[in-house]
Amino acid sequence: MTRIALISPVDGSVCAERAALPLVAAQDAVARARRAGRVVCAAAGEAHRNGDGSD
Repeated sequence: MTRIALISPVDGSVCAERAALPLVAAQDAVARARRAGRVVCAAAGEAHRNGDGSD
């Protein structure tokens, strides 16, 4: 499986490393994030329209 490494820009050392997600799992994570983003944006828009100052 493919590994993803986080490389320090300071000294080039590997700071963190993990296995990459399988394609289907990555697509599912993106879909969940998009749905959550729409919910947050809708809630923020509603709060703004109501003038409650929570934006």
